[in-house]
Amino acid sequence: PIFRGKTIMITGNFHHGSMREVMSILESYEAKVVTQYDSTVNCIVVGQTKENIDGGAIHSGRSNNIKIFDEADFFSTYDIDADIAANLL
Repeated sequence: PIFRGKTIMITGNFHHGSMREVMSILESYEAKVVTQYDSTVNCIVVGQTKENIDGGAIHSGRSNNIKIFDEADFFSTYDIDADIAANLL
């Protein structure tokens, strides 16, 4: 439960699947996942394909010193890809 008590905003198109699939992956680590920026967001993950990104949310996140990851860096930093591969998800 590495993201227990954390709110992660996702935006854009992801290599790891649809928005719903990415939400499910992150929720399996007990994150609250949202698609709209608000004051509860702890970090923002931007889809690798750089399409359909909420630029306003990125700007707000930067203005509030919220950590912003691109998809590949986020999944690598938290070893999520390795976990998915190990569990054949």
